[in-house]
Amino acid sequence: MANIELTDTDDFPADTIGGSEKIPVADGSTAKHITPDLLSAYVIDQIEAADALADIGTDDSFVVLEDDGKLEECTFEVVEAAINAAMWAESNVAALADADAIIVRDGGVAGTDGTATLSTLATYMLAELEPSILDISDKDASSTPADAHLVLTVNGTTPKKTTWAELRASVLGGFDTYMNALDAVTSTNDADVLYCTQSGTEKKITLSDITDHIDYPINGSGAAGYLADWSDADTLQNTYAMVTSFAAGSNAEVATSKAIRDEMDDIIYDATAMGAALADADTFLMNDGDTATTQKKATLTQLNTWINTHYAVELESLTAAEVTQLQAIGTTTISAAQWGYLGGASQAAHIADPAATATDPDAITAGDPTLDASDITDSTGGTPSGTHTLVDVATDTWDNEKADVENNFATIAAEYNGLKDDVEANEAELEKLIDDVTSIRTQLVALIDDVQANNAAIDSINAAQAGFGVTASS
Repeated sequence: MANIELTDTDDFPADTIGGSEKIPVADGSTAKHITPDLLSAYVIDQIEAADALADIGTDDSFVVLEDDGKLEECTFEVVEAAINAAMWAESNVAALADADAIIVRDGGVAGTDGTATLSTLATYMLAELEPSILDISDKDASSTPADAHLVLTVNGTTPKKTTWAELRASVLGGFDTYMNALDAVTSTNDADVLYCTQSGTEKKITLSDITDHIDYPINGSGAAGYLADWSDADTLQNTYAMVTSFAAGSNAEVATSKAIRDEMDDIIYDATAMGAALADADTFLMNDGDTATTQKKATLTQLNTWINTHYAVELESLTAAEVTQLQAIGTTTISAAQWGYLGGASQAAHIADPAATATDPDAITAGDPTLDASDITDSTGGTPSGTHTLVDVATDTWDNEKADVENNFATIAAEYNGLKDDVEANEAELEKLIDDVTSIRTQLVALIDDVQANNAAIDSINAAQAGFGVTASS
């Protein structure tokens, strides 16, 4: 290789590196050359042969190629900041889905990087967290559950909450349904088991245990319609039959309350008549007091004494004539006001028998109204003729008889209008007359009702006078 003096860079124009250019180097005291390709391969080999870092710190650095082509030193702290900035600059996910993925390292720090879906993450978290959530062994015990206390439940695969009151109602309702669905016991035996609580502790007890506790087993048998009584210390028997009516009477029967009342009715209403006059010593049944339920007997002498005590003065003040008048009343009812009228009379009453009659209102008639209406001149036609006749039209040409024909038509129109006015006038007068007749008929009906009412009142007074021996004059 020719000797080249490297003293003036102007002697060496700039050029791109192709890789095969020769670069002089000294290997000890021996002159050699290398190419860019050899230098590149050497650097790569040295980098690859470098020991792996056991731990990367934020102050560790490496060489990076800037976008302007320059090599620069860069620390891992700068890289971490750039990665975080890039991550947080991403837009938010609108809604997470099971298939969404996140970056994870499988196997710890030295493991393999990979991705995991949110569904896989949820399954892992549920498996890890569920035991610790459901483990309530370290929780304080509730001395007395309250209705508002909450209990964790699962509806299918969905966790939910329920109150203690709802849980208790559901359990009791289920138990009630279960009990009602059980078969009825057809016959009992000593080994049958019942549920009970002893000092707050749930236990069971057999029918034999109950019998031993009572200490007296009940023996014997019963029958429908009988009252049981004891034949000895521990045996029942049928002795008294329940009856709803009395027959000949028996010491082996017990009557119902209705049967007793029916028998009392029979005693009172079906008893044999005395067949003799009442005597002072005769007795009758009575209640002792207004609302008392104690029945006692009393004699007719006691009843007579009570009547004389309360009503003797009023009865003794009546004269024989007044008693006779009272006996003559018969079945006619006289009010207190009528008694007052009679007591205030100063002389004998003489009232003639009324003989009022009235004509049936339906027979009342009225004469036909006679109305005359004069002819009225109508502005739309001609004047009605005095004889209501039309002019004869001679057989001639239309031009010669046109005036007569037109005059006849005008006459007809006027006659029609006059007749119409007469009918309308007669109709209005007729309606007035009908209204008058109807009003008269209504007044006659009211008058007849008044007369009939007066007749009834007079008949009542005459009957009352006859009861007191007063004769009505005619």
